[in-house]
Amino acid sequence: MKRIWTLAVMEWKRMFKKPQSYVVMFGMPLLFTFIFGAMFSGGGERAKPQIAVVDQDQSVVSEALLEKLEGSELMDVAGMSLEEADQSLADQNLSGYVVMGESFEESVLAGTPDISFSYLPAFEGASVLSNWINNRLVEVAIHAEAASEYASMTDASFADSFVKMAGNSDGGESTVQTVNVATDEEIQAMDNVTARSAGFAIMFVMIAMLSSTGVMLEAKQNGVWYRLLSTPASKMEIVLGYLLAFFLIGWMQFGVLMIASSLIFGVYWGSVLGNIVLVSALLLCTIGLGLFIAGFVKTSEQQSMYGNLIIFSTCMLGGVYWPVEIMPDFMQQMAEFVPQTWAMDGFRALTAGAGTFAELVGPLAVLLGFTVVFLSIGMRRIKFE
Repeated sequence: MKRIWTLAVMEWKRMFKKPQSYVVMFGMPLLFTFIFGAMFSGGGERAKPQIAVVDQDQSVVSEALLEKLEGSELMDVAGMSLEEADQSLADQNLSGYVVMGESFEESVLAGTPDISFSYLPAFEGASVLSNWINNRLVEVAIHAEAASEYASMTDASFADSFVKMAGNSDGGESTVQTVNVATDEEIQAMDNVTARSAGFAIMFVMIAMLSSTGVMLEAKQNGVWYRLLSTPASKMEIVLGYLLAFFLIGWMQFGVLMIASSLIFGVYWGSVLGNIVLVSALLLCTIGLGLFIAGFVKTSEQQSMYGNLIIFSTCMLGGVYWPVEIMPDFMQQMAEFVPQTWAMDGFRALTAGAGTFAELVGPLAVLLGFTVVFLSIGMRRIKFE
């Protein structure tokens, strides 16, 4: 382990001796985040999303949910017909609209609420707002279920019972506590600056990682590789020393970018533990990709050329520059086969303020799957002679 650590520290020092490393690793991502984030968000003060509510049920339950939505400070709500909402969304006068179906009250009591949320593909706060609306729906469903039980025991009407139950929740002591997992600060932070910050952090970390893995080819060209093989360190210890160095360099870069974007742009990154797991999986995947490319080229210059071509093209597919949802259907299907798409999905879940480990299982599994494939092929093609 000492030999592995010594090699990792040696590569760490070599990387940060170059002044241009600081520009590529830290300066460029923050600059791109500022430019693209301001361009897509329009700059200035963040405006509240415009949301329409279509109440086709006109029941006490649907009216209760509408009242909760109208009382929110997270969005501007307006009542509309379905036709008006469809047209306004098509004209991009709305960020989205909520539809409560004609059997909304009955469906809530049955445990399968007839409700939908449609939104523009470019609306980055959709997942956060959807979680917030779901929390309010849970509150209304609890009142409706309690009112149904009360009405059956007292022969009172359901409407009167529901008004009583909903009214009691504001004053008396509640036996059921509902927790809003998306706060005002978090939903306001989930804008284009947040999405672009995550995207450009991913892109520039991948660029730095591919540049780092190209060092192995450079070491062969310069004779460093052969001198290392003459030491007591085994071939596996040499490779693991390089991999550990790449992993630590990547984590330092991502950590600095997360802290800087949080302080400068107010980006909310979500769960610390979730980010540690997700970033680690992304770094392993990127290191594997670097070794995969290194196994098919002969020089570090070729590694840089093909690596950058792959990174920029897959970043375009993976939602780094713009939301995947605005791309044509065939490109959205292609995006499922690039790591950046899954990394962005993971960060989207975390920055939504409601990301749970269950929501990260899919992105983590795919990223680790990519890692296994890339590392397996890359390690097999590394030539030690």
